[in-house]
Amino acid sequence: MKKQKFNRFLYGIGRAFEYRCKKHFEKQGYWVMRSSGSHGQADLLAIGRGEILLIQCTTNEKMKSEKEIKALKDLAKSMALPCFAVLATRKGRNIIIKRYPNHYKEFCEKEQLIP
Repeated sequence: MKKQKFNRFLYGIGRAFEYRCKKHFEKQGYWVMRSSGSHGQADLLAIGRGEILLIQCTTNEKMKSEKEIKALKDLAKSMALPCFAVLATRKGRNIIIKRYPNHYKEFCEKEQLIP
């Protein structure tokens, strides 16, 4: 029973951080959707400024393995849209945003698409 309470406590911390990140991106002019109970690559989907952000929120960057970060980057890279993988972490009371480069322009040139 104690383990269940601890897991709910951790879920609450993660959920609160996701909402904090959601507010952060909304203030920057993005429309943001939260994927509740997310076990996929992205916790938040942000659309705005002519781009899409797939955002993985974590209260501790060390909790995300390189494999998980690579899966997020690969998902963003696979879309034929200006889509970016973003890792949002917490350092003290600050939100640290790490935005990974996108290969959208290279994709458009290769596929002869007009951006």
